[in-house]
Amino acid sequence: MPPPRRPGRLNPRARRPALPRLLFAAALLLLLGAAGLRLAVERGGVWPEPGPAMPEEVAREGSGEPPARLAGPAEVVDADTILLAGRLVRLEAIDAPERRQPCRRADGSPWACGEAAAEALTAFLRERPVVCTLQGSDRFARLVGR
Repeated sequence: MPPPRRPGRLNPRARRPALPRLLFAAALLLLLGAAGLRLAVERGGVWPEPGPAMPEEVAREGSGEPPARLAGPAEVVDADTILLAGRLVRLEAIDAPERRQPCRRADGSPWACGEAAAEALTAFLRERPVVCTLQGSDRFARLVGR
C-alpha cells in the first residue's frame, strides 16, 4: 500500500503541464516561418508570377529551332540576376551572394560582399548591350539565360 500523500507535495508520476511545451513549439514554428518567408522574399517572391514557367518563345531541346533571345539594356537585381526586357533572368552557372548578404574578411571585419558583387556586375554591364540566350526556367519561375 502506497504511503499517504502529504498536502503540498507533488505526485512524481503526475504529467507535466502541456502549456509550456505548446508555447515553445508555437514560438519555434513562428520563427521558422518568419525565416522562410524572409528567404523567399529575398529570392524573388513567395509565389511565382502567374503564367507559364517558360515563355512560348523558348525552344524545346532537340526541336531543331534556335533558342530564344532577349536583348536590350539590363538592370542588375543581384550579382546573378538581371532584369532584361521586363523579365527576370537568372544567369546560368553563376552563384553569387545576394545583394544584402554580408561576408567577413580573413581578419573578421564585416564586408558587404553581396552589394560589391552587384556593383561589379552593374559596372561590367554599363553602356553595353546585353543579349541573353534563354535556357529554360528555375524553381522560382525566373528565366535562366546565358
